[in-house]
Amino acid sequence: METDLLESPLRTLPSTKTEMAGVRLVDGDGHCSGMPQVLYEGNWSIVDSVLFDYRNAMVVCRELNCGNAVNVTFRENVRKEDINDTFLSITCEGKESAFSQCKQRDQDPLDRINNIIHSTDAICSDSVRLVDGAGLCSGRLEVKSHQSWTSVCETGFDQQDAEVVCRELGCGTPLTLQGALFGEGKHPFGTKDFQCKGTENRLLTCSTSEREEHTCALGKAVGLTCSEPDDVKLVGGSSRCAGTVKVFHTGEWRSVTAVQWSIKEAAVVCRQLDCGSAVVASRRSSSGPSPWSVQIECEGSESALRECRSYYNQHDWYRAEVICSDSVRLVDGAGLCSGRVEVKPHQSWTSVCETGFDQQDAEVVCRELGCGSPLTLQGALFGEGKHPFGTKEFQCRGTEDHLLKCSTSEREEHTCALGKAVGLTCSDSVRLVDGDGLCSGRLEVKTHQSWTSVCETGFDQQDAEVVCRELGCGTPLTLQGALFGEGKHPFGTKDFQCNGTENRLLNCSTSDREEQNCTRGKAVGLTCQYVKLVDGSSRCAGTVMLYDKKWRTVEGNAWSMKDAAVVCRQLDCGSAVAVTSQYLEMATYEDNVQIFCSGSESGLKECAFYDVPWSLSSAGVICSGQQEATTAAVQKEK
Repeated sequence: METDLLESPLRTLPSTKTEMAGVRLVDGDGHCSGMPQVLYEGNWSIVDSVLFDYRNAMVVCRELNCGNAVNVTFRENVRKEDINDTFLSITCEGKESAFSQCKQRDQDPLDRINNIIHSTDAICSDSVRLVDGAGLCSGRLEVKSHQSWTSVCETGFDQQDAEVVCRELGCGTPLTLQGALFGEGKHPFGTKDFQCKGTENRLLTCSTSEREEHTCALGKAVGLTCSEPDDVKLVGGSSRCAGTVKVFHTGEWRSVTAVQWSIKEAAVVCRQLDCGSAVVASRRSSSGPSPWSVQIECEGSESALRECRSYYNQHDWYRAEVICSDSVRLVDGAGLCSGRVEVKPHQSWTSVCETGFDQQDAEVVCRELGCGSPLTLQGALFGEGKHPFGTKEFQCRGTEDHLLKCSTSEREEHTCALGKAVGLTCSDSVRLVDGDGLCSGRLEVKTHQSWTSVCETGFDQQDAEVVCRELGCGTPLTLQGALFGEGKHPFGTKDFQCNGTENRLLNCSTSDREEQNCTRGKAVGLTCQYVKLVDGSSRCAGTVMLYDKKWRTVEGNAWSMKDAAVVCRQLDCGSAVAVTSQYLEMATYEDNVQIFCSGSESGLKECAFYDVPWSLSSAGVICSGQQEATTAAVQKEK
């Protein structure tokens, strides 16, 4: 029972109303560094180190007017019988203006650990801070002189000055230095210009020169982004972007326990290491417990792991592991499997131009990120981003494991217009593999970050309808076991019980299925139909309709035999005999799509297609399947 309490104190220990009246840092170099103590019921009390992390330190530094939290270091063990103070466990969210607004936790489980108390030292930046940024290492620069905070003018603030600030805040090197990036702030501009050599440890130890008041225009407040500190690394993997997680915590490298470890925490690790997106968050058993490993809980949006909740864990039998995508990521989307495509070919991220990026390229990106099939591919869906366009166009076959392994061709610079940065959404939990296209194959479902096959037994038409809908693939056409092989993944232990109206398979009800009762040859094979021909003499002739969240008309202008050939092939209707274009009495202003195929694709979703604001004609096709049937009927009459 003691172990359980230690493994997840934030989830198991009750919180109580805090009756704290103040906070201080003692036994440090000044009032902005030292061991935290809180004034609790009239006495100064020690704060427990197990739950004291950067979030707590941020609040302490803020309340003491001491700038940003720079470091949290481990203090030597103190036996409880050697002190008279009350011992408190406090947890903060990091946004509180005072330590008294944080939560006090029940400390009883810690009393049972050899009657030993663990405390920490918090170090604040004192006279420098970055505010209104995305994390501890970015924001508008403010400097405290004579106990008052001032903004810093961009004029005269250079790279050497920025290097000193980043170093003083415990961050990495300067990445971006620009005025007004993070607003103007409420504080006046200081009257000093800094003239650092770049080697100083504190900004206020740099030389300065006087600057006339009122000479800094609006929009000139220094905005600075530093790289994150080198306090996280992945070891034992195939590259620096994969392996077991290690964090430099309270003065030494420590293991991260896999208790509560998830894709959210992995995403922060990959972001901090500039390693793209998180693909896998896993755990590995260790040969024995590692004393004082670190347990971490993130929301997933943090810039660095130190901004997450962290605390000690005495019993670490499992190590946290991460695999990052390294060179590809989706950013500014709703989740890990949607966003603007960015690629890192030479240590610098670039945006990807929509022109020339097709369905096969999208398949590779989705696969590399551990997602399902591509659902939506369109420029400007997720904004333009801050990175320039790359000069390569990808020419993937669709079977590669990594985008950078695909063939490429040169693209002239400055040929990608605004609004053309590729936006991509992949399915995050369902995919069809080893089929003829995106909408056919062996069904695989991802639960708990692992892909599993689905047993044919118990998987019915309603379940298939949900899968086809989720993948943007229309309606089920064929459902049969072993159509596309067995695959390498084990069968899941759930049977799905969909009513057919759900938007996602994992939203359906499920029931447990006994393990090992699915025999070989029973892996669900599914083909969805997202193209159909309507208003013709048979299923192999008529007006083309494409399913993309709903059934849409295909624009007849520029419709060619190459496009028609793909439709006939996809519908198993032989070859294209003729294309038709039906002119409309009046223009339609919605639900239209224009398609351009090379003619070799197995399905229309592999072609380039674009929304069109209005249309005067609809595309149609006559396939040889229809022609052969008509000829046979005429000969029979004779």
